[in-house]
Amino acid sequence: MPSFSCGSILNWKNFYIDKQTHEPKNKLFIVLGTKDPSKFLLAITTSQKHSKISSPGCYFEDSYYMIDAQSHAGFPKDTWILLGELKVISAANLLKESIENNNIEVVGAIKEQIFNGLINCAKKSIDVSDQYKELMGKN
Repeated sequence: MPSFSCGSILNWKNFYIDKQTHEPKNKLFIVLGTKDPSKFLLAITTSQKHSKISSPGCYFEDSYYMIDAQSHAGFPKDTWILLGELKVISAANLLKESIENNNIEVVGAIKEQIFNGLINCAKKSIDVSDQYKELMGKN
């Protein structure tokens, strides 16, 4: 059985970002919270810069955290963690997607220092609800 712990990087195959286009994509997520054993708090990532800043660190005003590829934090490209697009998934659904559907696999983990910075950043973001903030971190 896979180990889904805080800081784990998950590759979710066939994830529907935009249900209107009906085109699933492979997306990377980071596990942000496991405080409630029946739920996992996940943050979606993107390597698309668009209008985001390219320096590593917290941008809580804009609800993202940037990790550069050179930090060796588990991402092959510069990556932005989108704090305004968090997702809660039940432990049962996470296991089902992982084991039965073979859609989710753990592909790495971010360093603890980066994880702590990410959590602190998320807690400052106005786009992260108090409910999500309560789920952040380890049990």
